Amino acid sequence: MAANTQAIINEIQTLITGLSLYKTVEQGAIKDWTEAWPLAEIMLLEDNSEHYTHGGGIRDTQGFRVTSAVNFTQQTPPQALAQLISLRDTVIPLFQQRAMLTGITGVQDSRVKPGSPKVSFVLVNGDDYLVHEFIVEVHQTYYVPIGGANA
Repeated sequence: MAANTQAIINEIQTLITGLSLYKTVEQGAIKDWTEAWPLAEIMLLEDNSEHYTHGGGIRDTQGFRVTSAVNFTQQTPPQALAQLISLRDTVIPLFQQRAMLTGITGVQDSRVKPGSPKVSFVLVNGDDYLVHEFIVEVHQTYYVPIGGANA
């Protein structure tokens, strides 16, 4: 068994897309937000790996930033805020359910990282966007063969 990072980010994207609340859901960054909103971006943001046992066990802890954005320029402030709140109130609980990602081989736990949710404004191509971001922290365990040069 090995690290399963691509499967994790793919599943995060699948879960968000399945909500049918976003016009655009992408891994990485969306270059032009103009016609993409409401949008969601998923980015690998934090990464830590430790060899935790003499038996070749590896424990990875990764953070995937989930960004939701709505156009603030093309809506009234109450409309933009209501839209962002609706996205937030649906997406956060989805990733507070450990079981949503633990079907992936090696994943032991996955939840919203405490203290990570933030709201901000971002200027893209002359328009202001109201943005909500948080980190899905995923813990996975796998084993490397014993006896290799790096064991």
